[in-house]
Amino acid sequence: MNEALKGAAGRRAPRVNPIRRWRLKNQLRVAARLNAAGDLTDAYYGSLVTHIVFELGGQVLKDGDTFSPVDFELAAHRAFGKGVAYALDPALERDFGQYGRAPTYLRNATSDYTWGAQAQGLYEATLPLVSPLPRFEARIAKLRKDYPALTGAGGWLVALIVGGIVGALITRLVTCP
Repeated sequence: MNEALKGAAGRRAPRVNPIRRWRLKNQLRVAARLNAAGDLTDAYYGSLVTHIVFELGGQVLKDGDTFSPVDFELAAHRAFGKGVAYALDPALERDFGQYGRAPTYLRNATSDYTWGAQAQGLYEATLPLVSPLPRFEARIAKLRKDYPALTGAGGWLVALIVGGIVGALITRLVTCP
């Protein structure tokens, strides 16, 4: 990995689909919020942040890849387009939390920074917690659990209102010149 990132400080991040870039940055924000609230441990946060920063920087981590904090810094520089002292930028820390320390959470017993099966498992286990659709489904499930009568009657009421509006629009389109 070190060879792939040599000279990366002078290059910009590769063109990433803007929607994908927004989604990845949103996942970083949600993970930072969950980590600050204590709902996401440092190991899960570190694996997610490390993987996303490298992905935004143009490098996809695979099993067995080794990296260092310097590689992470270069990837963050390419991902966010900030100066080399990215960890001191208050705007990035406000948005993404203490992401500069993310690789230290993944260091193994021999003090090597290796992306292995354990880090990949932590990353994959964290994705449902920070992705928009699973979070929305969890909110709906919690709402249904807390208010079962309201959600049942509310669902029917919303369906009737939407059906009436759609029916009125269709009638208007068909009958009005």
